[in-house]
Amino acid sequence: MKMNKKCFVAVLCILFVFGSVWAEDEAFDEFGSFGDSFERSDSFFGSFDEGVASASALSWSGRVDSFVRLYTDTGSSAESTPVASDPTLTLGLTYAGDKTDFDAKIKLSHEVIIDYPMDVLEELTLRSYLGEFVVEAGKMKVVWGKGDKLHVLDNFNATDFTDFLIPDYIDRRIALPMVRVVYNGLEQMSFEAVYTPFMTADRFATEGLWVPGSYTTLKESVTTIALANAQALFSSDNYALVVAYLASITPEGLQPNTNTVEYGQYGVRFTGTVNTFDWGASYYLGCNKQPSADLSKVTYPSVVPSQLPTLAYDRLQVFGLEGATVFGPLNFRGEFAYNLTDDIDGDDPWVSNNSVGWVFGFDVGFPVGNLSFNVQNIGSYTLKNDKISTVYDVDYNAEGTWSNNKIVFALSDSFLHEKLSTECNLIWGVENGDLMVMPKITYSVTEGLDASLSGMYIYASENSSEFYDFRNNSFVQAKVAYSF
Repeated sequence: MKMNKKCFVAVLCILFVFGSVWAEDEAFDEFGSFGDSFERSDSFFGSFDEGVASASALSWSGRVDSFVRLYTDTGSSAESTPVASDPTLTLGLTYAGDKTDFDAKIKLSHEVIIDYPMDVLEELTLRSYLGEFVVEAGKMKVVWGKGDKLHVLDNFNATDFTDFLIPDYIDRRIALPMVRVVYNGLEQMSFEAVYTPFMTADRFATEGLWVPGSYTTLKESVTTIALANAQALFSSDNYALVVAYLASITPEGLQPNTNTVEYGQYGVRFTGTVNTFDWGASYYLGCNKQPSADLSKVTYPSVVPSQLPTLAYDRLQVFGLEGATVFGPLNFRGEFAYNLTDDIDGDDPWVSNNSVGWVFGFDVGFPVGNLSFNVQNIGSYTLKNDKISTVYDVDYNAEGTWSNNKIVFALSDSFLHEKLSTECNLIWGVENGDLMVMPKITYSVTEGLDASLSGMYIYASENSSEFYDFRNNSFVQAKVAYSF
């Protein structure tokens, strides 16, 4: 994969602008911590903050981790049971001056180097403090919303689902070149503006155990149409040309190029505090991160070769509200989103209908050790669903269920002076009755060295369940991680 020329030029411009600002600082005369200088929830950098001295202008740290994952349901015998392993090296570099900060994160693993080499530089953030303004630019991850690792307002960064939901939320997000400006001059309020010159789509596995059913269905449809085209275009005895034609037609090849200004993203957000209530209001203009398929020109069967489906990322506006407050021992949080597409009337089967989404929940700590309990509901509802009349509609649901709710429970505790920690996350799909349980136990062997044992159990009985395609993917995993 070659570096996009626009990305290269953008990085050069960013380095030039911030280089002129750095020239005003005393170079490398103070130490800073490895992390963001202002709040970014679900942040990767938080995991490196502890134990790093704040006395150096330039500091670095890293982590090496290796896991072995044994899938327990997919193999009929020990010889056919799949095993996964992918050691990872993560390096972080930080500079903290009087008026500027710099964060960089490099990630090296077999998957990243072979499949996504652009992600070797996972994050790079240049930050400058200009009076009441904080200006950031680089390859970044920005989190919007008050939810705890569950969001309906966090729309700028796409999500990497190639390893399903196993990595932590912020580790699944795909960093993107962007500029972010925060103004803190308002009384008990902040204003934030974000711009990205293009968009990255959600990433899904195209082979292996975590391929979603929607991809498989689309691939089968494309292959069927391509075969009909090939048989009409080539003589039956020219098998090599037919094979070459089929190989050239894939769902990936049908997707539009999102590395253009047409797919630029914009957003503004106000946040503030009234007494003990933290609130926020936001607006986002961009595109849906998952494609919709236009089958209007596809015919079954046809003497004339059918045209292939057209994939598109629907234009999307999101109007959002968020809030968080404390009531007694409970910490409440919530988000609400109104998603506006071009199909306001709901009668265009090739464009997603308008919808609403929400996150609501609370967490509470118990006076027994370090026991903590968190519960959240994340859901959505498709509007104008009475206009959905064809199975080819991008919003079609065979069960006629237009809401999608998941209840997420998280229970955690620690023992032995916090050397031993336990946690268990549970996801229950309300409408489909599917279930996912993810237990984990971690032991701190020595400073910086942790060993963990975790697993995932998946239950899904209905074909309409989002987890149905992964119902045989339960696993146990052992992992060792060393931070330095």
